[in-house]
Amino acid sequence: MTRTSFFSFFLCVNGILSAQNDISAPRDSSRLKEVVITASGTYQTSVSPVFSRLALRNLENPQAAQVVTPALLRDRQVQSVSEALNLTAGANLLASAQYGEYVMRGFKMSPGNFTFNGVRGDFFQVDQAALTYNIERIEIIKGPASVLFSAGNPGGVINHVTKTPLADRTMSVQYTFGSFNQHRTVLDTTGPLDGRRRLLARFIAGYENTGQYDRNQQISNLFLAPQLEYRFRDSSFVRYEMNFGKDDRTMGYQRGVPALFDPVTGQWTLDRFPGNTSLIDPDGHADRSTMSHQISFYHRINSHLAFTALYRHLATETTQLDLSPGAWGIGAVADSIPLENRYWYEKINNDQFSAFLNFRPLNRRRITVEAVAGLDALFARRNAEFAGAGSRQTAVLNPSFGWGAYTREAFFEKLPDASFSNGWNEKTGLAGAYAQAHVRAGKQLHLLLGGRGEAHRYNTGYYDLISGAGTYSDSLTALQWIPRAGFLYAPTGNTSLYYSYSGGFQPQWSSYSFSGGPFPPERSRQHEIGVKNMWSDRLSASVALYHIRKYDVLAPDPADPNGFRIIQIDEVYSRGIELSVQGRVAPGLDAVLNYAYNEARTPGDYGYDGNPAGWFPGAPNTSMNAWAHYTPGSGVLKQFRAGLGATYLGKRSTYTPGFEIPGFTTIDAVVAWEQARFRLALNLYNLTNTRYWYGAYGPSNLWPGNPRTFRITAAYRIW
Repeated sequence: MTRTSFFSFFLCVNGILSAQNDISAPRDSSRLKEVVITASGTYQTSVSPVFSRLALRNLENPQAAQVVTPALLRDRQVQSVSEALNLTAGANLLASAQYGEYVMRGFKMSPGNFTFNGVRGDFFQVDQAALTYNIERIEIIKGPASVLFSAGNPGGVINHVTKTPLADRTMSVQYTFGSFNQHRTVLDTTGPLDGRRRLLARFIAGYENTGQYDRNQQISNLFLAPQLEYRFRDSSFVRYEMNFGKDDRTMGYQRGVPALFDPVTGQWTLDRFPGNTSLIDPDGHADRSTMSHQISFYHRINSHLAFTALYRHLATETTQLDLSPGAWGIGAVADSIPLENRYWYEKINNDQFSAFLNFRPLNRRRITVEAVAGLDALFARRNAEFAGAGSRQTAVLNPSFGWGAYTREAFFEKLPDASFSNGWNEKTGLAGAYAQAHVRAGKQLHLLLGGRGEAHRYNTGYYDLISGAGTYSDSLTALQWIPRAGFLYAPTGNTSLYYSYSGGFQPQWSSYSFSGGPFPPERSRQHEIGVKNMWSDRLSASVALYHIRKYDVLAPDPADPNGFRIIQIDEVYSRGIELSVQGRVAPGLDAVLNYAYNEARTPGDYGYDGNPAGWFPGAPNTSMNAWAHYTPGSGVLKQFRAGLGATYLGKRSTYTPGFEIPGFTTIDAVVAWEQARFRLALNLYNLTNTRYWYGAYGPSNLWPGNPRTFRITAAYRIW
C-alpha cells in the first residue's frame, strides 16, 4: 500500500466518522474519581485508565488502544491470551499458540511489553501463553509505552486485568470438553465476609488436562487465585491477591514440525510431514511452579488528590529435560533430523514496587489539568542452567526415543561430553520516575505531556556446570530519558482527531566488551495520527497511521572482516495503518472488525530481536479479522445465540533468510443456549480444516495450526 493510498483512506474514514451525530456522555469534571473501567456488557468499553493512568475517555486519549472485553472472552471461549489476538488489529503470534511470543506493529514483544493490572511483569513464562482463569479483560496499548511502563520493544503493551472481589455474593462453575481430550474446569466465587460489606473475598480455581495437535504433548495445569479486599470507606481500599500456578507438560518450549530441505535445489517443502507429527519423547517432562503475592492500596485523599501504591513478589521455578531437534536454519534432510538431549533449569524471584499520585492542579471553567506522577522499582534475580549432551539422527516419521536422560543426576553424568553447558546468575535492578499531565481547554482541545527518567543495572555471573566455578562476569548500567506528547482535537462530542509522539527504550542484554561495548540502550520513537469515533455509547471506530523508528540498534560492523565488532544503527523502522470497529452495530448484533497493514524492515541486527536483514520475522504485511455475535431479543429463539468470524494473516518471514510461511484464512463459529443461570455453548474452530502455521522460527521449527476442532462449555451460576 502506498503512502498516498494511506492518507486517502485516512481522509475517507475521517469524513465518514465525523459525519455521525454528536453524542456526548455527561462527565463530572469537578471531582477526581477512583480510576476504573466501565463496560456495557457488549463488545465496547468506555474508559480504560491504564492507557494513561488518568481518568480519560478513550476519545480523549491521543493513542491507539483496544480492549478484549469479558463478553468477547466468553463468546469466543478464549482460554489464553494467544487466542485473544485474533480479536485485535496489528498483533499476531510469532511461534506456537502455546507460547507467549507475539508480534505487534512488526516488533517481537519483550518481557517489558507485558503488564498485570497496569504493573510491569508477567505471571507466565515465554513457553506458556497467559491463561484466562482469572482474567476480566485484556487491554492492548499500541506503540512505545515506556513513559508509564518502563523498558520494552516499541510495538505496544498487553495488559492483563484480573477479576476483583465484588460486594454481591456470586458463585459459578464452568466445565469444558474439547478436542484432543481436553477437560477444563473453573470455579469462581466472590462476596462479602461481613455484614457491612467492607471485607470482600474472591476465590478462583482452575484445572486443565489436555492433549495437543502434537500427539505426544500432554499438558496439565492448576491455577489458584484467592483475594481479600477491605474497604475503609468509599474512597479507600487495600487488596491482597495471591496467584499460584503449576504447569506440567511433556515438553516445554515445544519445537513443532520441521520442513524438508532439498540440498540440490536449496528449497524447502513445508507440508512434507503431517501436522500431528511428534518429535517429543513421551518420557520427557517440563515442570513449573509459580507463586505471586500482590498488595495494593488506593486512597482518594480529596476530590482533587488520590494515591495508589502496589507491591508484588513473584517466584517461579522450572525444570525441563527433553529431546530437542537441531539443524537450525536447515530443517529435515532425507526425512531425518538430529535430536539432542537437553536440560533446562530456571529459578526467578522478582520484587517490584509502584506508587503514583493522581492530582488536579488546575480546575477552571475553561481549562482543566489532570496529572499523575509516580515511582517504579524492580529487583529481579534469575538463576539458569542450560546444556545439551548426546545427539542422534532420527527419522521424522519414525523417531527413535528412549535414549535420553530425564533426571538431573543422570543428565549431569553426561556433561563431560556435552556440546554446550552454561550456568549463570543474573541480577537486574531498575528505578524510574515519571510524570504525565492532561490539559483540557474547553470541550475541543486536549494536550497530553509526559516524561520518564530511568536507571537500569544488570549483572551476570557465569559458571561451569560441572565444577560450579565462576568463568566470567558481565555488567551493564543504563540511564534513559523518555518523552511523550499528544494533541487531540474533538470537533464534535463523539469524534476526535489526534497526533502523538511517544518514546521507548530497551537496554542491551550485555556490555559486549569484546565487540566494542558497552553500548547505550536501544531507543524508539513513534509518530502517530488517528481518528476516533463513538457512534453511540456501545459502538466505536478508530483509524491510526504510525511510523516507528528504532535507534542505536546493535549490528555487525561491515568494516570488520572477522565479524567480531559491533556498531549501532538507526535504519530500523515499522510503519502502517490500523482500522478497528467494535461494539453493538444493531439490536442484538455485536461485532468486531480489524484491519492492519504493516511494513517492518531492518538491515540486520545483533540486538534484542536478532533479526536477519530485510523483513521482520513473524510480521505479516496484511492481517484482518472479523467476528459477529447475534442474540435474539424475543421470540422462540430468544434463548439461543450464534456467532461467526474469520481471521486472515498474510505470509511471514522467519529468522532464516528466504524461508517464509504462507498466509491463511480460518473461520470460527459458536452456537449457544442460555436460560436463567445456565449457559451451554459449542465453539467450532477452523471450520474449513485449513492447513496453516501459527508461526515459525525457521525450517526446523514450524508450529502447525490446529485442524478443525471444538469446545463444548457448560456454565452454571449457583447463586
